[in-house]
Amino acid sequence: MEFLNDPYYRFLPPEVPNYVLSYFNARSSGNKLDLHIDSHIPVPGPRTWSMQMAYVLEDQAEDNGCTTVVPGSHLAGTFTDRDLNKMERVYAKAGDIVFWDSRLWHGTLENVSGRSRWALIATFTSWWVKPSMDATRSLPEEIYQELSNAQKVLLGFCSIPPKDETKRINTKTGYEALLPTVKEYYQ
Repeated sequence: MEFLNDPYYRFLPPEVPNYVLSYFNARSSGNKLDLHIDSHIPVPGPRTWSMQMAYVLEDQAEDNGCTTVVPGSHLAGTFTDRDLNKMERVYAKAGDIVFWDSRLWHGTLENVSGRSRWALIATFTSWWVKPSMDATRSLPEEIYQELSNAQKVLLGFCSIPPKDETKRINTKTGYEALLPTVKEYYQ
């Protein structure tokens, strides 16, 4: 919340998250992954709009393609230098959770071990950033029915863009605007 919450989002209580899950996947390391940023825009400064989280499922070591980072690069305001060889390795154990600013230059080493290195990766963004996947349209109804209001906010149900100007003026809403079914958001 400290990094991604919009302090002027007046439709939800200030003590609850108003950021959203923008993307998630599961990945294992294989080939080297060049240094990159996931924010897509290299902007300097203290405020970010996007953060990654890795839930480590298998130990990360140098031989199985651990994550690499360039400390402080999130403040550079530039795209990555893929020829850079001065990177720090992130050694993590199964069960660890690692967070980073999406502007941070990061990648992976090549996995030369013959073993997998699985992790669940999630990208969280400020509510106003267009998600990389459409969780609101793809969520099965039976799962939606089991979600708390806070979970619905996290998946983006309080920041679905209006279909047109006659439906709603604000692009953000509060708990009171949550609908009983997924289908009702898109009618």
